[in-house]
Amino acid sequence: MYVIVGASSGVGRALAEVFAANGCDLLLVSRAERDTSAVAADLMLRFGVSVKAVKLDLEHPQPDFSEVLAEVRNAGERFQGLLVPAGTVSNTDTLDIDTSEIDGLFRVNCLSICSLVNEILKVPIAHAITIVGFGSIASIRGRGSNMVYASAKMAVRFYFESLRHACAAKKVVVQFYVLGYMDTNMAFAYNVPLPMGVPGELAQRVYRDIHKDIGVSFFPRYWRIIAMIIKLIPWPIYKHLKF
Repeated sequence: MYVIVGASSGVGRALAEVFAANGCDLLLVSRAERDTSAVAADLMLRFGVSVKAVKLDLEHPQPDFSEVLAEVRNAGERFQGLLVPAGTVSNTDTLDIDTSEIDGLFRVNCLSICSLVNEILKVPIAHAITIVGFGSIASIRGRGSNMVYASAKMAVRFYFESLRHACAAKKVVVQFYVLGYMDTNMAFAYNVPLPMGVPGELAQRVYRDIHKDIGVSFFPRYWRIIAMIIKLIPWPIYKHLKF
């Protein structure tokens, strides 16, 4: 059984589809309970696997992980890993953002993710598992839009890199994907000159490499080169760029 957090749409839904198509039992987690339950029912009908849906609000100051943790414990050796493509953006994420929204964005994109991973790793697990995190190309270098979102994604990437080091001697594979602009509802407002990543293709790649110690990977791959270029742009030029 794989736990997928943020499974009601976008990358999370694509991951659920691919993993179910390959015979994996799933626990789908999101705050959109109705949508997630519908996805679970569809996958069970089409692929004949066990799929459960659990409601979890990562934006809550004290998210209740108890149901997810109970499912992990009950699964025993059937529990194979955790995938956390959860995240959210805001069109007010600039200098004018409200303080309460800063808190919510950090919780959904970083704080609650770190807390959930830590709680799952407290469950006695003797077999090998994989934990997969997902970040954003927005965190490569700071800019005047998506300030809080990018900061949270940078923080969660650092957490996963630290997690990989902490779990090096354990039976835990830790992976992290830095995502370029993806063809999901989160990118609807962006006019991107480059081809957007396809969630289904990402899901296929994640499934293919799920047991590999790949560390940090970019998707689509060409974003690794773009990230290097962005970092090298001199500040006198960079400060005038709008993207």
